[in-house]
Amino acid sequence: MDDCLCGGFGARTPFTLIWQDSQIARGSLATSIEGMDEPFTYYDVILSIFQDRDVAVVLR
Repeated sequence: MDDCLCGGFGARTPFTLIWQDSQIARGSLATSIEGMDEPFTYYDVILSIFQDRDVAVVLR
């Protein structure tokens, strides 16, 4: 996903992503990632990538 946002192909930033059913995704991506300084889930990492790449995310 990070490559698609900065690799010169795919979506062009900045844009706004409206994430429908984000609570379902949060539950499905709730696995903690080992080896991180703080406890992060896959969901957290995805939101962080969007933030770093200037994508506004509306959670619904």
